[in-house]
Amino acid sequence: MSELLSTWTDGLIRGIPRVPRCEKCGLWNWYPQPSCRSCQVSEFTWHDIGAEGVVHTWTEVMRAIDSVDGLEPPYVVALVEPVRTPGVRIPMRARRGIGIGDRVAFEPISTPLGPVLEISSTGLLT
Repeated sequence: MSELLSTWTDGLIRGIPRVPRCEKCGLWNWYPQPSCRSCQVSEFTWHDIGAEGVVHTWTEVMRAIDSVDGLEPPYVVALVEPVRTPGVRIPMRARRGIGIGDRVAFEPISTPLGPVLEISSTGLLT
C-alpha cells in the first residue's frame, strides 16, 4: 500500500477520515496522489472530512467481480461529497433507498478488506 493510501487507512482506523489538501493552491486531492492535480506541488496537509455529506450518485452492485467475505451482492455503493470538502467524492457503503441529494451521516467501519466508510443515517441533517 502506498504511503498516501496508508495515511487515509490509518485515519479510518482511528475513526477520523481525512483527505489531502495542497499547501500551495488549496485544491483537495482525492484520490491521494504524489503531486497536486492542479499545481504539481508535492506538499499536502491532511484534513478531517467530518461525518456529514451529500449523496452525489449511487449504484447497486448485482454481480461480484471477485468473492470477498462480507461483500456478497447485491449491495449499494454511493459517492458522497463530504460537507467540509467541496468537490471531493468518496465511495461509501450504503443501504437501499438512498437517493441523489440525500444529506447523510457516515462513519468508518471494519471489513475483511480493511476499514471503509459507511453511511450510517440519511435525511437527518439540516
